[in-house]
Amino acid sequence: MKTCADLQRSQRDVHNSGRRLKIEKLGDEWRGKIFSGIRLKGYWLTEAGFPFGENVTVSVLSPGLLELRVTANSEDEISREARQRVQAQIDQAISRAKGQML
Repeated sequence: MKTCADLQRSQRDVHNSGRRLKIEKLGDEWRGKIFSGIRLKGYWLTEAGFPFGENVTVSVLSPGLLELRVTANSEDEISREARQRVQAQIDQAISRAKGQML
């Protein structure tokens, strides 16, 4: 099990280390539909604050400069929260109606 010091050290290492990745040639060369791709994967992503299952927004800040941000609330989470709020209101209304019937 990692200690707090281990986690702090690994976070420091992640923040201070640069990654050198190869830009890949992807697509269908025969049809002339070629595009660039970069694979980001590894334990370092989780340690850098990108846990699996989260959504990410990629922004082009300038030519050759990308920004990755974990999206705070995906649409699924927002709609789930809205459904939960509506269900809570319905449950309260039912409870009040039952109380008035007694």
